[in-house]
Amino acid sequence: MPNLRSVSVDRAQQMVELRGLRLAAGVYFLSPNNWRSDIEPETTYLQYPQPEAATPKGAAAAIWTFRKAVEGQELMETPDFVGQTWGEVKRELEDSPLELMNDTAFCEDAAVVTDQYPRAGSKTYAGTSIFFVAKKEVAP
Repeated sequence: MPNLRSVSVDRAQQMVELRGLRLAAGVYFLSPNNWRSDIEPETTYLQYPQPEAATPKGAAAAIWTFRKAVEGQELMETPDFVGQTWGEVKRELEDSPLELMNDTAFCEDAAVVTDQYPRAGSKTYAGTSIFFVAKKEVAP
């Protein structure tokens, strides 16, 4: 996985495509108290998987740009989706203030979520994009 931090979203797209990966781009809202004047719009600040991680062709790379939360924007605890099926997660997020980052062709509805970013229990603002890692269950 290339280091996608501090590059534009367009550049990140090019970098992952050159490696045969797919890009999921989202937004992470920061508290006004944590906002800095040097944060650039459309610049990647967070990524998954981490740089240098072994990543198979066709896998998804997730990136987040930062936006400043506004007064009154809901601060919430990120729910725990690990262990749910992809279909359950999609239905649950229809009524959630969090944004689904993965595209609908991500995987089969029966695949099970094994990880999520932001992590369960973390405080996030409404509108923040959430990314999921899911695997198809293999019968024993």
